[in-house]
Amino acid sequence: MFSSLRYWFLIFCLTLSMFFQNQIVAEEPPANSRTTKTLKIAIIIDDLGHKYTEGLEAINLDIPLAVAVLPFTPHGKKLAELAHQNKQDVMLHLPMQPSSAMHLMTENTLSIQMMQDEFKSLVSRALDDIPHVVGVNNHMGSLFTQLPDQMGWLMSILQSKSKSLPKDLFFIDSFTSQFSVGYQIADMHDVSTARRDVFLDKELNPKHMQAQIETIKRTARANGYAIAIGHPFPETLALLKTSIPELQKQGFEFVKITELLDSDMLRSALDKQISKKPKK
Repeated sequence: MFSSLRYWFLIFCLTLSMFFQNQIVAEEPPANSRTTKTLKIAIIIDDLGHKYTEGLEAINLDIPLAVAVLPFTPHGKKLAELAHQNKQDVMLHLPMQPSSAMHLMTENTLSIQMMQDEFKSLVSRALDDIPHVVGVNNHMGSLFTQLPDQMGWLMSILQSKSKSLPKDLFFIDSFTSQFSVGYQIADMHDVSTARRDVFLDKELNPKHMQAQIETIKRTARANGYAIAIGHPFPETLALLKTSIPELQKQGFEFVKITELLDSDMLRSALDKQISKKPKK
């Protein structure tokens, strides 16, 4: 009797063990079906338009990117056409009044003294000057982007212009001031928006620029993406040419800014940036 009970108890334990093993196997996906999050980097090259050769070199970087073209410049139209032919995003790099360095302002810079009609006329002419524009970012603007009313005027113009375009224009805040309300006002007006994370070349020395590459990597790992702005300086272009293959080997993917806009990860990061925005 005891031997019989022991036999059936062993059979029961063996059956139970096989059952749980099958459950574990069934719930664990095959190794080749597992996916990892791709970390995305969007590069914007600002200030195209004055120098043709450097602008062309930026357009021909072997990654998807955006070029931000200054209006009313000698080579702006041509470079925008070439960028479009090369399937890169073309943006209007709209000059705005800075907090200092007033000597950099021209008659084509948005100033805080402008009345709304003059403002609208200048923005409209700037948008019409550069072909294939899909979005706008600010050139300078550390003072101007702090003004909610004027930034609201800009967003209204972008919305109006978008009605005649295949896709709505967006606004990227170059974030030249920590007190910028540009991205916040754009979001309030339902204009697709994002904020610059990293300036590649605020200082043109190798140590600083390499540190900025590391900041891009940390930001992308934290948010799933990073938006970096650079300029068509020889030093910046050389840095990108050497850094791009290394970043790709490390699993980072370069994308156009239009691919990031309206993504869940960007929306999540934008909400955090708006909630943590410092007050003056």
